[in-house]
Amino acid sequence: MASRIPQSFLDDLLDRTDIVEIVGERLELRRSGGNHVARCPFHDEKTPSFSVNQERQFYYCFGCNAGGNAIGFVMAYDHLDFLAAVQLLAARAGLEVPRDATAIPDHNAPLLALLDHAQQYYLRQLADHPAARVATTYLQRRGVSPEIAREFAIGFAPPGWDNLLSEFAPEGTLAQITPLVDAGLAIPRDPGPGHYDRFRQRLMFPIRDLRGRVLG
Repeated sequence: MASRIPQSFLDDLLDRTDIVEIVGERLELRRSGGNHVARCPFHDEKTPSFSVNQERQFYYCFGCNAGGNAIGFVMAYDHLDFLAAVQLLAARAGLEVPRDATAIPDHNAPLLALLDHAQQYYLRQLADHPAARVATTYLQRRGVSPEIAREFAIGFAPPGWDNLLSEFAPEGTLAQITPLVDAGLAIPRDPGPGHYDRFRQRLMFPIRDLRGRVLG
């Protein structure tokens, strides 16, 4: 479900919310340079890889790639839906959620889930694909460390015409391929039958909304 909460209200809520305080109420944080770190609550680990950046008001785990803003963290940690998380933070900030913020079906949920899975796929390719060495070398030359690359969830689309299609549409049916086309991840061949990956042999930078969701 989504909600008709005005974006201006969400912006104001996030401006009044300190993610370090929100996370610190749930996890034991310690300061490390310009960030605060802790053991990630979303996967098992011995060495803290969960980082909270107060300036950017963003959290990120270098181990499992979980990340987002204060609303997203409360949703994930407290197991709340979006509206409930907003109501919790609004009450904490002394704000009243607009009365028209009623729940409505989120018809974009399948698309957003697919984009998130695609992002995870591109992350794995940057880490594991043999052809990604050229991309990682390029990032290093530009001063982008592996830690920064993980923080911003930079991925890699390997060379080839059907890597993503083979992963997400192994049977090649229209039911599997159509969502990839709708998401802008695959393109119909013209002329001729079939489809091919839109992104090939390039770095991938995810675009996120204020809720931390991958939009493209």
